[in-house]
Amino acid sequence: MRKELILIGIVALVIAGYFLFPTIKDVVGVSSTPTPEDSIDTSDWQTYTNEEYGFSIEYPNNWQTKGDDDNSAFYSIKLFAENSKNYIYIHIARKLATTTGLEVAEAIEEFEQYGYFRSNQEQGVFTHIPLAGTTAITAHSVDMELNDYVEFYIPNQSKSYILSIMYPDSSDLDEVFSSVVKTLRFF
Repeated sequence: MRKELILIGIVALVIAGYFLFPTIKDVVGVSSTPTPEDSIDTSDWQTYTNEEYGFSIEYPNNWQTKGDDDNSAFYSIKLFAENSKNYIYIHIARKLATTTGLEVAEAIEEFEQYGYFRSNQEQGVFTHIPLAGTTAITAHSVDMELNDYVEFYIPNQSKSYILSIMYPDSSDLDEVFSSVVKTLRFF
């Protein structure tokens, strides 16, 4: 009888403990990702399209485009606001535009290993980012006048070339430049 009383007492304590002490439930905090309130509206932007190299990029309505001489070693285009010394520069090395997809991949590996043009590899500024449905490399560089630039190198393996985009860093147009780069599309 004594064992039964002890067993009933233990069961009663467990049941009483269950009702007397509230159980702790998992609390799931809902955190929302803040959206920038000053995001740039791109709905009325113009689109620059290049059929030969299979890409398009959007830019503000009040901007202009200017292409370089067709006989140069690079295909290039500048996107710029009127009365501004700052611009986005897009170029494709024409001599590399006939390489294979494998050669483009090798060029990207060499770029990451040794740097390219003015890019400053020693400062560890190479970063991989998703852009235009592929992985781009972004870098910071300094020109002869010690101006800082942001550079993007985007491989287009289906057309076998590397498209590069460059714009001044620390400009009053940083947010606009960044928004323009994000509109790049390959087709």
